[in-house]
Amino acid sequence: MADILDGKETAASLEKVLRERLAALREKHYEPKLAVILAGNSKPSAMYAAFMQKVAKGYGIESEIFRESEDITEEELGSLITDLSHDREITGILMMMPLPAGIDSEKMIALINPDKDVDGLTDTNAGRLFAGKDGLFGCTPRAVMAILDHYGINPDGKKAVIIGRSNVIGKPVSHMLLKKNATVTICHSHTKNLKEITREADILVAALGHAGAVTADMV
Repeated sequence: MADILDGKETAASLEKVLRERLAALREKHYEPKLAVILAGNSKPSAMYAAFMQKVAKGYGIESEIFRESEDITEEELGSLITDLSHDREITGILMMMPLPAGIDSEKMIALINPDKDVDGLTDTNAGRLFAGKDGLFGCTPRAVMAILDHYGINPDGKKAVIIGRSNVIGKPVSHMLLKKNATVTICHSHTKNLKEITREADILVAALGHAGAVTADMV
């Protein structure tokens, strides 16, 4: 009988640890505060921002959503990011994607203080991950690793296959698995014989952003 790896169960198991870490920080007079940048009219982004604020409140973490209109200029958004990056009360910055048309997302990401870059989008945090150093990395790849750890699945020596090579999930999770001594193969739209490759995997991660990419005959 196969085991279902449950993300919600994993999250619940981490709650006590997170509350203890937050309590320890507060004993040192460190109060985390999250700034969520919501620029534009994306309903999914608005829903996610509201969800993040609700979760933060549940842990006693102060948060603020900075809502900006669809017609915000690159200069105006850049100024906001710069101000938040320099604001000593703000300890984390989360910028919702996609940004309004006409705004260079890479340019905006580069303005985020890497030590406040909650999603691990900056080149600095990408470099830290590549070099095997500590940093702030994306929540989804970290969730993959947390689930494996929760269920006692040690990647050491195992064959790990990642479907997807995005900078947000595919590449980060491949480096995280590599750091745990897995033998990693990254597959993408140009990969030939995908089914044969995935069937050899001990750990298979679908990082394509939509369901249904992996079928039973691929496992």
